[in-house]
Amino acid sequence: MINPTKVANLTARGVARNERQRDKQGPLDVWTNTWDGAVQNEQEFWTDPAEQIRADWDSQMQQVEALGISQWASTSYSDTQDAFIANAEGVGDAAYKIAEADGALPTVGAVFGTLIALEQALSVAFSMIPFPALPAVRVTDMAIGLPHAHMHPPNLIPPNPVPVPLPSAGPVIPIPFISGAATVLINNLPAARCGDMGMGIWCGGYFPMYEIFLGSSSVWLEGARAARIGIDITKHCIFTTPKPSDPPVGPMIGTTVSASPNTIIGGFPLPSLTSMAAGQAFKAMFKGLGKLRGLMRSADDVAEEVGEAAGRPGAFSPPKGFEDEITEQFAVPEQVLGHRELLDIAQSVNPNNGTINCGHIIDAVDGRLSGRSPNQITLTMGDDGNWQDISRRFDASAFVNSSYEEAFEYVSQKEGRRALLGIQHQGGGSHVVVLANNKGAVGIVEGQGGGSVFTSPQAARNAYPPNDKVMVAIY
Repeated sequence: MINPTKVANLTARGVARNERQRDKQGPLDVWTNTWDGAVQNEQEFWTDPAEQIRADWDSQMQQVEALGISQWASTSYSDTQDAFIANAEGVGDAAYKIAEADGALPTVGAVFGTLIALEQALSVAFSMIPFPALPAVRVTDMAIGLPHAHMHPPNLIPPNPVPVPLPSAGPVIPIPFISGAATVLINNLPAARCGDMGMGIWCGGYFPMYEIFLGSSSVWLEGARAARIGIDITKHCIFTTPKPSDPPVGPMIGTTVSASPNTIIGGFPLPSLTSMAAGQAFKAMFKGLGKLRGLMRSADDVAEEVGEAAGRPGAFSPPKGFEDEITEQFAVPEQVLGHRELLDIAQSVNPNNGTINCGHIIDAVDGRLSGRSPNQITLTMGDDGNWQDISRRFDASAFVNSSYEEAFEYVSQKEGRRALLGIQHQGGGSHVVVLANNKGAVGIVEGQGGGSVFTSPQAARNAYPPNDKVMVAIY
């Protein structure tokens, strides 16, 4: 039985030695090590290809046998206690470095070092869970994500309104300071770890990067969990959700499919708790900055933006003086933000700019407003049912004759309230939209014609034919 205390002490000495070695290393070594390792491995393979294939096959068979339940390893309770004490001392040493740090960047580095040391200590308990050792992943090893789509070629090729999902496949890539171990080599290549990144070029996304999301609970390489084949899942298209405007459609997870032929690593799979905490902190910070920016924007700027959006060719045109009405109605900053959110939904919910899909647009608009599907878009075109079908789908009341004034009056009484507006054209045909109260901002979310928001009965009468019959369904 391996003594975890000794392992912890050896690890601590290894980290110290690694830090000393880092002083001799340059930031681009992860690139040079990747190139040199790939060249060396290729030369070794072609020296005796048959022997290399046989040796790799034997190693793979031994790893398959190690997956048997009788081969699963775990750490005893007493040894886990010893390992936790050893790691707790490491937390104290790391925390002491915060006080010794001189300057902002060294202090930030010391704080993250302390968080990582704390995470290592907390991870010791997971070593008690039996789990098989699996082949170690290296830079240049491949990962494949489940098929998903994007709303542009090669996934979406008009006139087909539905995108074709494609798998996200590609290698783990070396990026100095970010992806790949600079000093830990496995089969001559930098080791891959939890948080390292890859390029999955086949999914069709504009920036198809993926991240190794899980890693070993008990093996750490340069401050990150070691990655293994199969079990340590990957998250794909991580820079396209929810913005920029390239939202993936479908599952965005996968796994690594190639790894070292003769190096295996144990430990229960866990995400990087430090990275998740830092990510939430940065998310909250940017959200707060975004809200502050929104509050600082004047209602006049918002009105101008709405007027420009609604005045584009093919879009619904607002009435003259619409900007003044917006300025008056949205003088409260929270209402300004609410209106901007409605406008963002109207302009992004119908990416194909379909014109016979209003019943499907209201599904996507409601999905976003309710929070059920924050990035939902309209993929389907064509018939979506009659008035009764729509009422049943939304669990709403039957459509009853009404007016724009009555509808706006009802929705404006309660924040978060929504209703369906049915518009029966006098010459035949019909239209349906969502009227919503978002943070006190009331408006009709029109997803066709480029996307617009109509914030008053007068604006609605100017946008739609004046003699049309107006109906309302409450849900």
